[in-house]
Amino acid sequence: MAVQSTSPTGSQQVFLFQPVTPHGTPEATPYVTDLALPNYEVQLIRWRIPCGPQGNLGFQLWYSGALVLPQNGLWIIADDEFDKMELDELPTAGDWQFYGYNTGDYDHVALLTFYTNPLSPASLTAAALTVKTVLG
Repeated sequence: MAVQSTSPTGSQQVFLFQPVTPHGTPEATPYVTDLALPNYEVQLIRWRIPCGPQGNLGFQLWYSGALVLPQNGLWIIADDEFDKMELDELPTAGDWQFYGYNTGDYDHVALLTFYTNPLSPASLTAAALTVKTVLG
């Protein structure tokens, strides 16, 4: 869902996701769901885990098959906690995924908010040149 925003980051579009990880999902075979975004610059990602998981829920954010957050390969494990991740040069295309495990007896939700801006024409040209250079 896209929402027009005047956020503190100056983002023009905000996308909200609420992936629910089914109970009994092991870490070895996590639940995976796509987070559909347009080709926008991601400026900030906020996450919140409501009260309830008690250490049974872990999640990661991936981009195009590669782990992005947390960068050390571990899992974000939280209960009634929130945080934000503001990193330079986050991927700009919309190929984001949520990976989650849940060893508890109940389904658990993660609340994710992506603060974004459309890419400028200069950014799009630079990205196209990079792709052409890499792919030949």
